[in-house]
Amino acid sequence: MVELDLAADTGGDGLRCALALSLASGRSLRLRHIRARAPSPGLQRGPLACIAAALAVGGGEAEGMATGSTELRFVPGTPGTREHVLGGHGAAAVAHLAQTVLPALAAGDGPCRLLLRGGTHLPGAAPVAALERSLGPLLRRAGARVELRVHRHGFAASGSGTVEIELQPPPGGLVPFDLPARGSPRDAWAECLAPALPPHVAERELATLAQLLHWPAQRMRVPVLPPDEGPGNALSVVLVHEHVTEVIGCSGEKGVRAEHVARRVAADVRSYLGGSGALGPQGAALWLPVLAVAVARRRQRAAFSTTEATGALRAQAQVIEALLPLRVGLNTRRAGRCDIELLPLSR
Repeated sequence: MVELDLAADTGGDGLRCALALSLASGRSLRLRHIRARAPSPGLQRGPLACIAAALAVGGGEAEGMATGSTELRFVPGTPGTREHVLGGHGAAAVAHLAQTVLPALAAGDGPCRLLLRGGTHLPGAAPVAALERSLGPLLRRAGARVELRVHRHGFAASGSGTVEIELQPPPGGLVPFDLPARGSPRDAWAECLAPALPPHVAERELATLAQLLHWPAQRMRVPVLPPDEGPGNALSVVLVHEHVTEVIGCSGEKGVRAEHVARRVAADVRSYLGGSGALGPQGAALWLPVLAVAVARRRQRAAFSTTEATGALRAQAQVIEALLPLRVGLNTRRAGRCDIELLPLSR
């Protein structure tokens, strides 16, 4: 049984990575001091929903699944190649549910269909477009067939959003590949979702964003959503490059002005464009566990670059080295870039 201290994992990336790699490797976990330094320590509804998703996909058993619990014992089962309905009332973000189960399912030998119910746009989580436009193409490049459909957007973690993912891994699992650079820019635009909100909310966010990024109005989009999917607000920017697509987003919150939301997105866009890494922080957090499982299964090294060695990335690297026969190298000698190499080890 692998023991991990998750006191510094305030965002939950280490917990989700541990669950994902436990499912993929079959190794049991004993997690201590879970989110001990977070404002609300211990397991809350989002992490609990991710644990429930791991159990639903692979079976197994867990001890310590209680709100506020700082310890968890997790014994994985075997992920099934069938349909899974995950999340629901009180669920996590859809991206967090996917982050928990996709690494193991992508390493499987058969097709699966996921119906994820939760928030598609939540503070602290990658927007659902990052799964579709950023992670999806990387999975296809590694040999998988994957389709994602958003049936309903959800702006609160109450199970109101519904996303369907169909996945068919290649024989033998995903094929690792290097992703050293993003390549030349191809396209860029901004989208503002604001169902059941006054029109001026989207207008103010996009006007502020256009001014800060010096973008023309033609790059600003307001997709029309059914009013019953709101009220809610999310602003995102899609940056298409030759080798990757980066999605940068921010969810609006009650009491937060539209201009503040736009300024946060603009700052993140500038940070990404000012660096030279292929993936941004959220894209790297989605890709690293998937790539690690592929490298371990194929016994083939791989590397990619990101713009920043975040705390989430370092937490994932620690978990990977504890659960898989890999060494994770992080090279941060250049500003705006972190090179990550995964090397198989003998055990």
